[in-house]
Amino acid sequence: MVFRTKKEIRFFARPVWLAILIGFVSTMGYFDFILISGNIHLSSGSILSSSILSLVAILSIVTHFTSLHEKLFAKIKITNDKIIWRCILKKKHTMAIQDCRFISVELEDSFNKLDYPFIYFTTSWYPKEYAHQINKLKNTDQFIKFWYTEELAEYLITHLPKEKTGGLQYYHNMHTRKKRRKKS
Repeated sequence: MVFRTKKEIRFFARPVWLAILIGFVSTMGYFDFILISGNIHLSSGSILSSSILSLVAILSIVTHFTSLHEKLFAKIKITNDKIIWRCILKKKHTMAIQDCRFISVELEDSFNKLDYPFIYFTTSWYPKEYAHQINKLKNTDQFIKFWYTEELAEYLITHLPKEKTGGLQYYHNMHTRKKRRKKS
């Protein structure tokens, strides 16, 4: 079964990426128009400033793309014997379910004091120095992380052995109880 990140995340991340890209293209087009029309005299100062502006714009796009593209394009596929993580422009990572020791949830602390849960699959213990900093860990064939979704959690709990999904079951049950309390 294939899972993607939350629809809400993809819904809000795509317009941000599009705005960044459109802003870059329109800024570069404006400077090209000014240079072609001859309103700016080509001097070393104007060429240097436009080069610096272009470099800053390119670095901004690269920075935003690296932070957003995993939220936009990542997907995880769970088969009978493998966990496969894929994302555009990143290496595919595969882990055999029999090699996976722990499937649990780790919260990522953010700048706005909200916790963002991630489901992780690992062949060894989760490193304690990365508590609440799961985004600093890169996906490998021994460690795979993915945004928590209800569908993925329920699928893993029902289809995988309970001894591997203990932490995930605990978080999922706690999360559903909080939802029920909010409704009532």
